[in-house]
Amino acid sequence: MAARGSLIPWVTAVLGLVLMRISVQAQDNNNEWIINGLRDLPVQPVAFWPLNKDYEGRDVSGNGNDAVLMENVVLDQGPLGQDGGSYFFQGSLSSYVEFPNNGKLDTKYSITIVAAVYPLAAAAGPILSYVSPGRLGVMLWPYTDGTGTNLMFLPQKDTEYSSPNHSQQGLELNEWNLVAASYEYSTGAVTMWVNGRQVYSGTFTYPGNLATYGRRLRAGHNGNAATTFQGRLACLQVYDQALWREAIQAAIDACPYHDPPVAMVRKFGDKCYGLSAPAAIKNHSEASATCKAMGGSLVKVSDDNEHNILKTFIKERNDVTHWIGVAVSTGPWSPAYEDGTKVNGQWQPWAGEKAEELCVSMDKEMGCDWAPYPCYCKQAFVCASDYYEAESPDDKCSNCVNGATCKGCFNSLITTCDCLPGFAGERCEIDIDECDSNPCQNNGLCVDGANSYGCQCTRGYTGLNCEIEIDECESSPCQNGGSCIDHIGWYSCRCTPGFLGSDCEINIDECASRPCGNGGECIDGLNTFTCNCTLAFTGLQCESAVDLCTKYDIVCPKPFYCVNQAGAFVCKFPGNGYYQGRRKRSVLPFGECSSASCPKGWNCTNADDGYKCIPPE
Repeated sequence: MAARGSLIPWVTAVLGLVLMRISVQAQDNNNEWIINGLRDLPVQPVAFWPLNKDYEGRDVSGNGNDAVLMENVVLDQGPLGQDGGSYFFQGSLSSYVEFPNNGKLDTKYSITIVAAVYPLAAAAGPILSYVSPGRLGVMLWPYTDGTGTNLMFLPQKDTEYSSPNHSQQGLELNEWNLVAASYEYSTGAVTMWVNGRQVYSGTFTYPGNLATYGRRLRAGHNGNAATTFQGRLACLQVYDQALWREAIQAAIDACPYHDPPVAMVRKFGDKCYGLSAPAAIKNHSEASATCKAMGGSLVKVSDDNEHNILKTFIKERNDVTHWIGVAVSTGPWSPAYEDGTKVNGQWQPWAGEKAEELCVSMDKEMGCDWAPYPCYCKQAFVCASDYYEAESPDDKCSNCVNGATCKGCFNSLITTCDCLPGFAGERCEIDIDECDSNPCQNNGLCVDGANSYGCQCTRGYTGLNCEIEIDECESSPCQNGGSCIDHIGWYSCRCTPGFLGSDCEINIDECASRPCGNGGECIDGLNTFTCNCTLAFTGLQCESAVDLCTKYDIVCPKPFYCVNQAGAFVCKFPGNGYYQGRRKRSVLPFGECSSASCPKGWNCTNADDGYKCIPPE
């Protein structure tokens, strides 16, 4: 009994999208893995249709080319005698399976087709054919003539020219035959295989690409002729390269196809969570046993964080209802984990008496919140496993470098090199270039390190990423009241009057130009100067002579009069001749210099006709 009537069809319908989406994302996410029955093949197929009751017409390669039409075909016994292990084709124009081509099947250059085929009739008909109205495409089919049952392969080129058929006897009617045919573009080599044995080798060197581009595919008939296939088909595969002997055998060994118990694994911290394969729906007891056999258990959702992690994982990946490791016995509501621990608090969303034992799911219809179902219902499930250091690293994990540790989960179903910070790659062989994101701003030079980087900043910037412009004025470099102007990588000072220099550190010497005349003494100040003039001169720059006759009140004997002359005074006789003056006293003409001749401190100079008084400098 299914938990909901629509559960199994829904799981079946979404697998192609799920695997396609995950296989793409897993390439870039070291914490998530897609796991299917093809993971160990030396070459991954571009399409793999198991054609059985579990997978119907679904493409399990992850490329999403699920069958769009399955007309008048029914399930039949498979290559190992298993019920529902193949599909029976009636040998009529109305009995076929059609597959889309989303681009992955445009093999273009080289191709290999693999199938399990059980031919029943002598009439020829395609096992698989690329279909285009009115034109031939690449085909593989059996036909019978007078010599026996042959396998025929047409590596048709995308031209008007009809490529030659390549055929070889070797098929058995009314028996399972595991067949393969390949074409290699660069050499033109054509090979065919039956039950692991190469039965044909030839060449076809006509130029051009294979007739696969934009063409859908059909099994049973090609839509252009009355030839039809009667018999059973299973395990139909397409590869975009010519497989070699070992790869052909590996592809054959993949039949019948089986998914592992979990199809998607995501690691969070020190735990791995695995979502069951869509075809592996089980009741609660079976799900629990499956998880334990894988070295884990049904997930024990213990807190909000783990609950939200699982909700996101389920919604992003296959969005169906999943069993978890919680059950409720009959009687009063008392949910418990598998180890017997009671579930408390918010993890008890129901109450009341229960007439039957119930188990708990994260219910798709309730946004992945908890819901009770009878434990015998078949549903998907979530397993959990510790992420641990592998005791015996396998080939995928034995060559870890750069200090990485080989770790795994689910009995080493997943093994990976757990890289130290700063390293990536399957073996942690890649030193992540932290400079790839160009973290250094303002033209800073990034220098990569081990899980780190450094920025060599250009002048004027600092900070981890050179994001801070340095304020060169912060240290107040301008002296003597100068104003600092900040620039990128430098500063300038606007000096107050009287100062100059890059930091206004120089006091301008206003006396340097000798502004004081007539023997005056210059005294420098701040943006100014002072002239200390002699007694005979005055003015800002000692530019004006002092009227000594007036200032010192000189009286000359009559008829002489006082005259200022070259920083001194003389008593001048009217007309010609001089007479030395006196201060408030009579000055005898033609006298000799004496201490009383001139005012105190003046210089007395003898003249031919007397003396004259000169003030001190």
